Amino acid sequence: MDPLSALREFVVAGRLQEVVAKGDRIQFGDKYSFAKRAPTSYQSGKGTGEFYPLETLAFWVQWEQQHPEQQGFSAYFQAARRQQAGNVAVADRQDLKDFLTGVVQSSQYIRQPEINLTGLPLQQEADGALQEPSSKRQRVEEGSPEGEAAVLHHALTTERKLRDRNSQLVVPNKSFARVRTICEQQLHLMRQPQQKQHHQPSSAAPSARASTSQSLVKPSGRLEREVAPDLGLGGAAQLGIKLGSQAKPAAAHTPSQPSSSSRPPSSSHRPHSQPSTSGRSDQQAAVPQHRSKMVKGTPIILVPPGETATITMWNAKAFLEQGQYESMETSRQGAAAAGRGKLPKDRIHRSVGRARPIRYEITDRAPSDKATWDRVVALFCLGKAWQFKAYPKALFPGCDVGDTVALFTRILGVYLHMTDEEVPADVKKWNVKILRLNRQNRHTDMAEAGHFYSELDKHLNANPAKAATLAF
Repeated sequence: MDPLSALREFVVAGRLQEVVAKGDRIQFGDKYSFAKRAPTSYQSGKGTGEFYPLETLAFWVQWEQQHPEQQGFSAYFQAARRQQAGNVAVADRQDLKDFLTGVVQSSQYIRQPEINLTGLPLQQEADGALQEPSSKRQRVEEGSPEGEAAVLHHALTTERKLRDRNSQLVVPNKSFARVRTICEQQLHLMRQPQQKQHHQPSSAAPSARASTSQSLVKPSGRLEREVAPDLGLGGAAQLGIKLGSQAKPAAAHTPSQPSSSSRPPSSSHRPHSQPSTSGRSDQQAAVPQHRSKMVKGTPIILVPPGETATITMWNAKAFLEQGQYESMETSRQGAAAAGRGKLPKDRIHRSVGRARPIRYEITDRAPSDKATWDRVVALFCLGKAWQFKAYPKALFPGCDVGDTVALFTRILGVYLHMTDEEVPADVKKWNVKILRLNRQNRHTDMAEAGHFYSELDKHLNANPAKAATLAF
């Protein structure tokens, strides 16, 4: 008796309640016992897929009998997922139901798999009847070449490959986007010194060669230790840093006096090198002054207004700061329990891809002046063009009529949705980055948050004006 025939026998006889799972086996009253994962002879996908396990069919037919009023697929799918029993495809349901309930005597999708499906009575199984026949054991034990060849041939012909090299590399429900983000960040940090050397002004090269030629004859390395930091700045003059009184004589030299500039200083001239110390102090005083001019503003991230978007002011902070997504209802209930209401704006600290936290500002209210709009770096879309209708035409021409080219050229557009939701047709036409979250699995939230910041860094690095004025 194969598992599918046994299940049909108990369904037709009205004894489905006697089909129970105990441990890793399914017992059919006191008559049969099969392994849970034993494959049946019914092939899924209308005869094109794998054979359904007994556990999957048993759970489905019991669900159909216990919940006849629930015709939707969602409730059954969630129940099967909780029981880890697998699910029966919608395309196979009607034909399988007709066969198991006795409406039809056979099905074109019932095929004999390449493994033994025979189930044994409980008493026979308890008595140890699963051992090999004595005649077969005798042939193998005697070492007969014919017997061994027959056994090997039978094993090879009935072999069913369950895993291969490619299937072992497939990891369902796992995302390695976080690893890719880390690698991209490390490559970016490794390329920065090379880019600085590549853009170093050519005027620094003669100075470096002159310093090298001088260092060959100077008895002490004192001057090199003082001048080396200036050369390492990648062109101090380009940064507006004064090198003190030592740099002025060098600039005053004319081509008619090459010997005086390349003459090695003697010990009697060492006291005249003191102005370089004052020049170094001037340099140290100039560097903080230069940095004080580069005080950068706080970037702003706009989220959709209203209560229907996937991300709002209720749950934006947890996702962008901690990489944890919460539904709007959960976030609102938590805020209500803590006595907090909805904030017009809030601050977050980004730690993804940064050695120290960087402050950002999130809000669902559009700025009212150009200076604030200049600090907006990202915009989460609701999926409707009317979201941008009130944006200033002078900054984003065309937004009032649904043209978002200027908007998403200046600001990074992002659309966040669940994997079981369809992306709106308008969003597919826009120049926005699409982030996907699994409604049931929270392990991918951090990876999607990292993907957002990675795309944001690319957008800002391609926009020199914002990269120079914002601390991102």
